[in-house]
Amino acid sequence: MEVSYYEGAHAIKIGTKHSWTDWHLIPTSKPVISPPQVKTKTVDIPGANGVLDLTSILTGFPFYSNRTGSLEFLLAPGYMSWENTKSEIMNYLQGYTKELYLVDDPGFYYTGRFWVNDLKSDQKTNTITINYDLYPFKRAVLTSDQDYLWDDFNFEVGEYHDYSDLEVDGTLEIVIDDCLEQDYPTITVSANMTMTHSYTRNGTAVTNTYSLTEGANTPGFRLIPGTNTLTFTGDGTVTVSYRRGIL
Repeated sequence: MEVSYYEGAHAIKIGTKHSWTDWHLIPTSKPVISPPQVKTKTVDIPGANGVLDLTSILTGFPFYSNRTGSLEFLLAPGYMSWENTKSEIMNYLQGYTKELYLVDDPGFYYTGRFWVNDLKSDQKTNTITINYDLYPFKRAVLTSDQDYLWDDFNFEVGEYHDYSDLEVDGTLEIVIDDCLEQDYPTITVSANMTMTHSYTRNGTAVTNTYSLTEGANTPGFRLIPGTNTLTFTGDGTVTVSYRRGIL
């Protein structure tokens, strides 16, 4: 049976506040977060066709600006008064940085600043528009070493990897290619061992070696967009923890 808007379909959650449960707001359309724009750098060379594109020349991958846009809601009749509701919403989020969750995409969240941009009221309807300025990547709610709740897992875009307590008996290779946002992983090992991080940047293969000591390690390298190969040498177990960030 199709879920009605009044039961919370297509709702959002900002911080700890649910758009329907706490404020009885009905989205005027399915909430969609605007895509981030690529940060481009080009040089116009006189006497040559086109431009020289320097956008990814240093890293081999692009960077992005924040996501900006707005979400419009109607206040459902028969609950809180319009005056109380709009004051409560503005007091809670006006200018604050919070996390945004979409009910339709429960495995990820956005982070950024929110504010009420427009308020409209007539004899029949009360409308509120919430603007956002969000970090370009949406991040996984759970880190790579946490157990997924399968009811919330999105099988269309989700990828499940179990990077907890993996056995290293001589050598172990892990390939991580599901993270577009650069992230610093935490590596926890049960015994001293070495690890190499291999990747390709602008067509050049790069390999760095790190010494890991028993316990949690933050070697200081970042996972990059593309394929990251982690090779462990030693005996024991290893857990790789990072938070996946995608567009």
